[in-house]
Amino acid sequence: MIKEIIVVEGRDDVTAVKRALDAELITNWWVGFPKGTMERIKSAQERRGVIIFTDPDFAGKK
Repeated sequence: MIKEIIVVEGRDDVTAVKRALDAELITNWWVGFPKGTMERIKSAQERRGVIIFTDPDFAGKK
């Protein structure tokens, strides 16, 4: 299992990461950052570290 928590954009990203790794994920489900998401990411960073996977598209840049 990866120690850090992985942040991904959506459902397909969750599926791909879960297929390759045993890891805890945070996803924003394509809509930017829903209320509370940034706080979850900050908390994860303090506890275990964070790896962010985004695509080079509009949603990923947002």
